Amino acid sequence: MSQLVITHKGSNSFRLPYQIILNNRMVGVMTTPQVNITLPAGVYVLSICFGGYLPIGKKGKHIDLTLSTTETIRVNETGYTCLEFRNKERWWDIVFTIDLVVWLVLIFFTLPYPWNIVYHVLSDGFFLAWIIRLVAVRKRYFAFATTYRDTPPEEQNKKK
Repeated sequence: MSQLVITHKGSNSFRLPYQIILNNRMVGVMTTPQVNITLPAGVYVLSICFGGYLPIGKKGKHIDLTLSTTETIRVNETGYTCLEFRNKERWWDIVFTIDLVVWLVLIFFTLPYPWNIVYHVLSDGFFLAWIIRLVAVRKRYFAFATTYRDTPPEEQNKKK
């Protein structure tokens, strides 16, 4: 048996729960930055998902609102298969952080006439572009990097 080590490379301040799905079966929910799974050697289809479904109607219909990525990984007989994932939203996070700060400032102050319209057009335009992008890339939202090691990843980090 070998270990599959899944690590989320992202913001340390705020963690979201991610679903881990192996071969179309949910293994668990990842709430920590790193998860170790003991698996036999083989090829697996791994999906990392975030989000849920919005029910519509009475017949079990729903709108899929999940953000996910699926990748085929190979687990060796011995050693550690290390998979790191991160979201691809770094630039959008920066834009929306700036927008949030400006929005908070505008609670206490008012922009003069032409600039308040410019702010609202830019802010709403960025938001619309972000929503369109999310819909377009929601099934390949995360970036994966897979490495194979003989020693645990914790020992590799201590050596550096």
